[in-house]
Amino acid sequence: MPASGGSEAGQAAPALRAGPDGCIVRHMAYRYLADAVLLLHLAFILFVVAGALLVLRRRRWMPLHLAAAAWGVGIELSGGVCPLTRVELWLRRLAGWPAGPGMRAASSSITWWR
Repeated sequence: MPASGGSEAGQAAPALRAGPDGCIVRHMAYRYLADAVLLLHLAFILFVVAGALLVLRRRRWMPLHLAAAAWGVGIELSGGVCPLTRVELWLRRLAGWPAGPGMRAASSSITWWR
């Protein structure tokens, strides 16, 4: 890494942001929790989309898959916001991350990773 603290591509390394109380460790914990919620959200989406393959092998998963699929379709058709998205964005704000351009409570979780 160059002595200037930037990356080899000439970009500055991202700075850790402390919150109002100045505690970086607590804010990193919120960031990791937000990342965990994002992974849980992605797992749920995969289960909704590909859960039918699991149901073909294990019929006992059918009620859970049908409920998850109904929830997923309902959220998409109603234009609603998944509670996991709200929790993730709340945790990211606690971690000291400002909302990005066009970021709203209803924005996609993946927006943080672009």
